[in-house]
Amino acid sequence: MDHLSLNAIDTKNKTPNPGPDPEWEWIQQAKQGNQLAFEELYKCHSGRLFSLCLHYCTTPQEAEDECQEIFIKLLKGLSKFRQESAFSTWAYRIAVNHLNRIRSPFKPKLQPIESNTLQGRRSTIQLELDLTNALASLPAKMKKVILLHDRLGFSHEEIAKITGIKASSSRSLLCRARMAMRDKLKSRGKDAT
Repeated sequence: MDHLSLNAIDTKNKTPNPGPDPEWEWIQQAKQGNQLAFEELYKCHSGRLFSLCLHYCTTPQEAEDECQEIFIKLLKGLSKFRQESAFSTWAYRIAVNHLNRIRSPFKPKLQPIESNTLQGRRSTIQLELDLTNALASLPAKMKKVILLHDRLGFSHEEIAKITGIKASSSRSLLCRARMAMRDKLKSRGKDAT
């Protein structure tokens, strides 16, 4: 069984003990100072955290720098991780809080289009630009929810833990965000359906 059961809780320490789960083992070893274990956690989560950073930063280099800062915070705070939720949920909560303090999310990433670009490529770039602009026009909470759910694949329960809102609020915000984006794209002549 891949999921934790109530019997898989160490009642003495109140921490989950899922058995052979390698991530759980890496967390335990990293808490004891094992750098190789923390590197495994880095390998497992750096791609999605970097993707999150890309939405807050204007260049990939900035996103990489912020991702490194987040992992430094994760390493320093690892002893405080109680394992009451998934490591990814805890890590994303720290990442979102860090990025909110230092960056404005969803800055449009505009790049010049070369004159010899094919028409099909221009259409794709224009659609991406329209989507980015529609996303940028949303209120901050809607932006976070649509990014975490649609782009990064988090469930509403995970989004609730990451952002501190209720899962039902996450569902509502996602629905409203999608409708608002659809309306903005339709008003520009781009159907988002």
